[in-house]
Amino acid sequence: MTLMTTEPGTAPRAAHPLTEEEPNRTSKLQLIQEAMARSHMSEQIREAESQRTAHRFAVARRLERRSARLRRRAERASHRARRALARTVMY
Repeated sequence: MTLMTTEPGTAPRAAHPLTEEEPNRTSKLQLIQEAMARSHMSEQIREAESQRTAHRFAVARRLERRSARLRRRAERASHRARRALARTVMY
């Protein structure tokens, strides 16, 4: 047996409000959980993109330093070769 309550100006409804509202409440809670999960995943994606960007930047800096080091090494070798050639020609 379900008790019915009537408030002035409203239609009769069940006495226990959760019977009508429970599916709606459950849906709202599920939507909140889904929104929180989406937010969490979005944050993880942003963090991963940030880490990838930082990694790419670090790799680029490392390659730039290596390139500069190899360029200086090649310039020194070229200078030594020119000096050796000049010594050979002068003697």
